[in-house]
Amino acid sequence: TRARPDVKVLTNFLLADIPELQQHCIFVDPFQTGRSVELNRRALREALSWLRQGGMLAMFPAGEVSHWQMPARQIADPEWNNAAVRWLRMTAATALPVYFCGHNGVGFQLAGMLHPRLRTAFLLQEFLQQEGKAVEVRVGSGIPASVVEAIGDDREAMKYLRWRTYLLGRRKP
Repeated sequence: TRARPDVKVLTNFLLADIPELQQHCIFVDPFQTGRSVELNRRALREALSWLRQGGMLAMFPAGEVSHWQMPARQIADPEWNNAAVRWLRMTAATALPVYFCGHNGVGFQLAGMLHPRLRTAFLLQEFLQQEGKAVEVRVGSGIPASVVEAIGDDREAMKYLRWRTYLLGRRKP
C-alpha cells in the first residue's frame, strides 16, 4: 500500500475474520458449496469493478497457495485459472508478476497430501506464523494488456504470465 494505496487482494474467505484485512481484500469461497456461489459471484463483480476503476487487484491465479505436486516432486502452484487473462482482456489492465519466496511448513504440506481441504484449514495458521518475519517478494516488470491481447488463446496467455512469474523465482536477490 506504500506504492499503491488502491490495492486489494482476491483471497480466501477464511481470512475474512482478520479485521486488518477487511479494507484490503475481496474474499472468495473455494469450497463450492451452495453459499459460495453467491459469495463468489458478488466478489468477482467487485473485483472486475475495482479493476475497471483503475484499482490494483492482487490475485493468486491458481486459486490456492503453492503446495507439494506429486508428479513433479516439487512445491509449485497447481494449474492457473484463466480468469486473470479474461479480466486483463476486459479491462486493459497491466499484469504485474509477483513471486513470493517464502514457503509453508512441513505440517501444511503433509496435511495437503492427506486432503486438499485439510491443507486449506492450515492456511490461516501458516499465515499467522509469518508475523514478525520477513518474506522476500520479487516484483517483475509490468506486462501491458497489448502483450496479453496479442496471445490469442487464454490458456497460452496464462502460461506466459506463469512463466514470467516463475522466472522471478530464479532471479538472484
